[in-house]
Amino acid sequence: MPREFKFEIRKDTTRNTSPWWIDIPPRYSETGRRQKRFFKTLDRAKGELQSLKARVANHGISSRLLGAAFEEQAAAALALLKEAGLENRQLVTIVADYIERERARTSSVTLLECFKSYIGRAVTDKKSDEHIRGLKATMKLCEPLHARLLPDISHTDVLGLLDGFTRSTHNLKLRQLRAVFNYAMEGGRDWLSANPADKVEFFQIKLGEPEIYSPKQVAEFFEICREKDRDLIPALTLLFFCGVRPDHNSGEITKATWEHILLEEGDPRVELPAAITKTGRRRTIKLRSAPLAWLKWWISTGGTPEGALVASPGEPFKKRLYTVLRSKTGLDDKPVKRIKDGTRKTFASYLARAETKDAAIKELGHSGADLLDRHYRSDVTAAEAEAFWSILPIAPEILMPPGPRKKSVAGDEKPPAKKKP
Repeated sequence: MPREFKFEIRKDTTRNTSPWWIDIPPRYSETGRRQKRFFKTLDRAKGELQSLKARVANHGISSRLLGAAFEEQAAAALALLKEAGLENRQLVTIVADYIERERARTSSVTLLECFKSYIGRAVTDKKSDEHIRGLKATMKLCEPLHARLLPDISHTDVLGLLDGFTRSTHNLKLRQLRAVFNYAMEGGRDWLSANPADKVEFFQIKLGEPEIYSPKQVAEFFEICREKDRDLIPALTLLFFCGVRPDHNSGEITKATWEHILLEEGDPRVELPAAITKTGRRRTIKLRSAPLAWLKWWISTGGTPEGALVASPGEPFKKRLYTVLRSKTGLDDKPVKRIKDGTRKTFASYLARAETKDAAIKELGHSGADLLDRHYRSDVTAAEAEAFWSILPIAPEILMPPGPRKKSVAGDEKPPAKKKP
């Protein structure tokens, strides 16, 4: 049993002011050391003595933690709980929860530190330059929150960052932010206990049919390429007829070499090693009659099948490719609009129609049908697919526009002379 509280009020006759005092031993002192408390009047000393007795009776030794100031704070806290309808909650539970959150907060990092770490891992994982640039752009968007610790960021903060964007951009930025916050919660980092971006919703976007190039446009691209930049034909062949990823900075096409193109060894095919594919998995692409014909024609007319297909990646390759894709004018006499990833979407659309969706999924390197469904055009007709896969160095009749025949794609045939009546 705790020792009985027997403190007495004493008077110091040598003091002119506050002569009444109480001697409080370390056992019950707020500071853990002996205290003397002085009072101007005997009544005030008696009031304090009663308060001390009550605290000792209710809390024993722990009463030293409950000085007058602490009692006031506890009373105020309980009043707040009552106002909120939470008077049944244990104050000690609430305080413990707060302490835990403070510990998590102080052991976390700022949003800027988290972003830099995430981008560093993306670089280590050899993500594409386009992916890295997108992450850096989103990091810049978050500048108002850069100095904020991760646990201090709420879903309303995320909403504020995304305000004013189009639906598609909103979804893209939100997807990246979710990935960054998830990264903070994984791999033993424990910088965050809940992802604030999870409470922000994606916009529902009704997707239309993806844009692709028509067989006629593709045939014309090859003819323009033959006339303007003949050495680009092997790369153009792998882009349109093999679905090789086209990013001009670090896409698969910039890393492909003639060693990956097997023309005579077994079934003609392109073997992309894991080291150059976006997914990090080896991929085999069949060389069907059209791409096989274009590659052999290029070699037979003086091309040297050695080294990289793209000699100068980056802006030089982009400029060469755009010169071809933007040289042809449409019905409005304007250059044909460039389609983002148009070569790959074109390949997927015509292959899925000519053969099967499974063949397209496998050769694109997709993990499932969902991704294909977003990137191929499902309303391609059998005639269009046949026309696409019939684009050869010597164009067949089906690809020629109405009216007088033009010279062949390869330029080694002349239109027949008209007979005299």
